[in-house]
Amino acid sequence: MAKDILVVFGATGQQGGSVIDYVLGDTSLSAKYHLRAITRDVTSSSASFLRTKGVEVVEGDINDKASLHRAMRDTQGVFAMTLPLFNDVEAKELEITQGKRIAEVAVEENLSFIIFSSLPDVTSISKGLYQGVDFFDAKAAIELYIRSLPITSIFLIPGLFMQNFSQHMGPQRKPDGSFVLSNVVPPTTRLPLLEVSRDLGKFVGPVLLKPETFNGQTIYAFTRYYTYEAVADAISRATGQIIEYQQTSTEVFTAGMPPKFAQCLVEMMLFVEKFGYFGEQPSVITEKHANFAAPSALTSFEEYCSKVSWQNSLS
Repeated sequence: MAKDILVVFGATGQQGGSVIDYVLGDTSLSAKYHLRAITRDVTSSSASFLRTKGVEVVEGDINDKASLHRAMRDTQGVFAMTLPLFNDVEAKELEITQGKRIAEVAVEENLSFIIFSSLPDVTSISKGLYQGVDFFDAKAAIELYIRSLPITSIFLIPGLFMQNFSQHMGPQRKPDGSFVLSNVVPPTTRLPLLEVSRDLGKFVGPVLLKPETFNGQTIYAFTRYYTYEAVADAISRATGQIIEYQQTSTEVFTAGMPPKFAQCLVEMMLFVEKFGYFGEQPSVITEKHANFAAPSALTSFEEYCSKVSWQNSLS
């Protein structure tokens, strides 16, 4: 019996890669789906690695609708995502156009369902208080458009990636040699953390078994909420270094950042503090989340910290 073909965007990255790994590792899903990864460069090492797993790799350019038609022809469903374009002055409009293009092709090729990695509409939820978080608002606009289309659609909203804290949001060395974790929000600010590479696929898996039963639903993907104080404490215990959290001014926090990126990052964090990362208070989201995923099957931030290499982050 021929398998249904599942198209995966972002297959060489963290989100799409997690979906692929979960499907391949699940007996029911691997029997149901043949995986087709979409990439602009089919000769890359990442594409070659996917082939060793038995994944079909097809060339497709998110900016070229004809290539997307070829890539999604005769397929059943798609896991779709868009990447923020921070360095472009028209980043929001370009990302919206790209997301709409994927959705349009999915409908035109008669796919049965689309799973889209979305984010909250910061401008709308904050009633215009924060209007600079383009990569959130772009995905929210794409989601709204997809909901208007004649296709089964499911929306996944990933929490804040744990990986951020071992990369650009991680501790910084002070002149005296100590380390500080800083941001513009208070230490009690609550962050829904997700180990995206290992765990995002665990939220997509149940949807892939019976997509039609999830039509129109929003799925919140995270392990649990952590305060900034708890994040600093977990990194301290994992590294053996004393990491203190420090709330800092916008001017200090954004020093050296490109202006547009700085505005985006600051307004995102202020939105999280005031309205909650998902646009609803943590208690409301936790209840919705608890009905979908078993926290015991997900990676805690403490576990992530114990496994990641902190050598470069704390140099």
